[in-house]
Amino acid sequence: MPGSARHRRPPDHPAIPVQDPAGILDEQERWDQFQRCLADSALPLDVRAAGALLLLFGMPISRIRRLRAEHLRDQDDGTHLNVGRHPLLNRPGSRTSSAS
Repeated sequence: MPGSARHRRPPDHPAIPVQDPAGILDEQERWDQFQRCLADSALPLDVRAAGALLLLFGMPISRIRRLRAEHLRDQDDGTHLNVGRHPLLNRPGSRTSSAS
């Protein structure tokens, strides 16, 4: 294949060894942290919102940092967060809409 040689690693650059990720939360710890994002008023609201998006959707922090108020859209079926091709829906009365 033409051009594929430029994607190969030079022989003098060893492969990075595979490592087990440290500090992965189990399911209960994730839900506990999510509940904290919803209810812990000692945390700033932007931190709570970012944490909830990260924990629920795995949204990268780099993408969360770029979110603005105009990414939210209220409709009859709930509030939509536009973060790409498929808006995320937060239905009225759902657990995530109770954050204050």
